[in-house]
Amino acid sequence: NRAAAGVPLAAVMDSYRLCARFLWDELCAEATRRDAVTDAGLVGAASAMWLVLDEFTTAMVTGYQEEMARQFVGRQQERSAMVQALIDGRLTDTVDLWNTADTLRISLHGPYLVVCAELTSIGRSVLPDIETRLSARGIFSAWRLQPDIEIGILHLGPTGGLDSVVEVLSEYDATRVGISPPIPDLAETASALRYARIAMTASRPDRGPITVFDRDVMAVTA
Repeated sequence: NRAAAGVPLAAVMDSYRLCARFLWDELCAEATRRDAVTDAGLVGAASAMWLVLDEFTTAMVTGYQEEMARQFVGRQQERSAMVQALIDGRLTDTVDLWNTADTLRISLHGPYLVVCAELTSIGRSVLPDIETRLSARGIFSAWRLQPDIEIGILHLGPTGGLDSVVEVLSEYDATRVGISPPIPDLAETASALRYARIAMTASRPDRGPITVFDRDVMAVTA
């Protein structure tokens, strides 16, 4: 329940520690009031109390982690569905686009890029951790894995740029990657994907695996 409500794990652990301290104080006070309680009895009661507390804490942490994992998967699925809606061109209403940008955790204002990467195996990502690596460069993105390609919508913030995107993509093993021209609005994502796919198809081993639509006119024309 605490994980579902967004309470940090550290705060939940603190509540368990406070409870343990309260029980220990009460146990010591009761032992002081009753002469019949021996030191050995107090030690035994303390051991039993800490054992129960340890079991409760372990169960709590396990449940908390399971709930957080479930929420993470749910958020990733929601973000993936939003990316799919954008690349399908099904989001044209301004409010829907605002909500989508909020869900994807990217800015409402462009410019944006669309990246299309060819998969080497069906449904297996060729750009693992790409979102984290781009984020380190100040470029926030959202990705969608399809059977044959991996698609990313990238927001070029004030500290990010096309060259940074190419540098990060170059860190991965060679695979055909296409990058669209910049677009100012998320509503243009579907069109940008077509350009990114054309650029991906134009990639050739002798030219390098990454093709930027605006930078390799000859390859794209061919």
